[in-house]
Amino acid sequence: MAAFKPPRSIELHSRFIALNSTLKLAEELDAQKFYAGALYQYLEATRHFGMLDALPIEAARQSDLKDAVAAALKNLAAFRQDDSIAQLFLERATLQTTHADGSVSTPDEWRSAQVILDQVLPAYRAAQKPAALLQLASGKTVDLTLVRWPYT
Repeated sequence: MAAFKPPRSIELHSRFIALNSTLKLAEELDAQKFYAGALYQYLEATRHFGMLDALPIEAARQSDLKDAVAAALKNLAAFRQDDSIAQLFLERATLQTTHADGSVSTPDEWRSAQVILDQVLPAYRAAQKPAALLQLASGKTVDLTLVRWPYT
């Protein structure tokens, strides 16, 4: 909500709409216990949110970004768990930085690939960690009885 303030909210209105609808879909999927879909939409919302502040990628850094995406995809393949959701995002970043037809990537595509590396993948890894344990009560209990007196 702090990011949604004019004039920025007016200039980036379409990005805010995409972010809001993605969060709503993630919430609905989570409520229906479609957790993989909810995770994907949460990560997509993370990407949309990251795009709000993403800086342009300088031409000198584009090659490094391509290499970093390729390395992240290779590292992901080394894990023995199903990381197909993270793989989808890394493959998107690969397609955004390397077009099969040889065409030039747009500035938004470069920024999106950087956001995937810097924000989406860490969010994915954080979501894969087990939930933190809640601190258990001390074991001491107190019984409290409320009595309502008539005519008061």
